[in-house]
Amino acid sequence: METLGLNYVYTSQLFDAVQFDFQKTPKGLIYLTVTDVYGEPPINNKWYTMIIKDGMVIRHASVGYHLRYGDNVKIAGDQLLLTDGKILRLIEDGTGKVTETINLNTLGGNSDNYLVEGMDEDFLLIRSNQQGFLMMIDRKTGAKTLFYKALLT
Repeated sequence: METLGLNYVYTSQLFDAVQFDFQKTPKGLIYLTVTDVYGEPPINNKWYTMIIKDGMVIRHASVGYHLRYGDNVKIAGDQLLLTDGKILRLIEDGTGKVTETINLNTLGGNSDNYLVEGMDEDFLLIRSNQQGFLMMIDRKTGAKTLFYKALLT
């Protein structure tokens, strides 16, 4: 364990292939994602994401998945979608304010971690880590559609 600064404790839990990715949003926020892919073969991953405004971390989340790859932060319109696999936070670009919080476990129906595949004002696409099924949720009615059931006969 290494201490950095007065009240900040840093512990490293990084394993094999680590990647750092800095992205700037259209309205000036910065998000840093540290991706850690590990295992033999490397089929596990953990994402650590920090939203930075004016040089300070204002939001953060981390999530681990098995055999799922993507990002735990995405930009949709003028907001960032930040997830820890269980909760999705919609963050206003520019200000960093949380405008909406969505419980993915309630939507998906179990306590698994969920990957957010995409979203707009009408729908949300999520995928459970364990089952891997892609689910579309109508944001106005709450109706759920499992794509494999709708597309395969």
